[in-house]
Amino acid sequence: MSQGVSRPLKVFFKVIQGGLGRGNLGLLMSRHGTGKASVLVSLSVDHALEGKNSLHVSVGKPARDLRSHHDQVFRQLVKSLNLENREALCSLVNRHQQFYTFRTGSFDTARLAQALDFLGEHAEFVPEVVEITGWPDFKEIPRAEMEALKQLALERNLKIWLTAHTTRDDEIAESGLPAQVDRVEDLFTVLISLEPQGEEVRLNFLKVGNERPKSKVNLLFDPATQLLRWH
Repeated sequence: MSQGVSRPLKVFFKVIQGGLGRGNLGLLMSRHGTGKASVLVSLSVDHALEGKNSLHVSVGKPARDLRSHHDQVFRQLVKSLNLENREALCSLVNRHQQFYTFRTGSFDTARLAQALDFLGEHAEFVPEVVEITGWPDFKEIPRAEMEALKQLALERNLKIWLTAHTTRDDEIAESGLPAQVDRVEDLFTVLISLEPQGEEVRLNFLKVGNERPKSKVNLLFDPATQLLRWH
């Protein structure tokens, strides 16, 4: 690996002071096609490589596409990190990941709670991390629904990551955040925006804990290797 490159989780743990933390919500936001899902998938695969359970929920995307994306990320991470015993690692990742897909308009916090109950009762699978893509629409979601999601994270001791699409036409609040995110900003522990920079993606950490970082973190995600590197 080139200098400054490391496993996604190791870099995240350092930047956000030990990770998202159980009971908390994290958000990645960017314009469409910038790489939000790829960043989340790389984190999910890395969690599984460490033997930690993760649940990936996709709304509006076929299950075969979701699994194919995860498989691609796994293969690339193994290659980029020069890891050995690929078959054993593949088996490890499969044991520690579960996937759920929902049609657009058919998912909410209550459905997530039901999925968690089913996995616990019938598969003896209790995730540490839940990653949700394709939901919610922050312009439409009631604040009460986001509060319910935060409460679920607390009750189930979960780390929950979400994504948000932004556009150049979004209204910007005084905080500098898109207005649709600003109205629920207090429910999130970590806020990250993604910006294209050549063939890579820059991660801008807008909130870590209850604070806005005083200094800019120069961190890049390379979709070709699925790795993060300091810049």
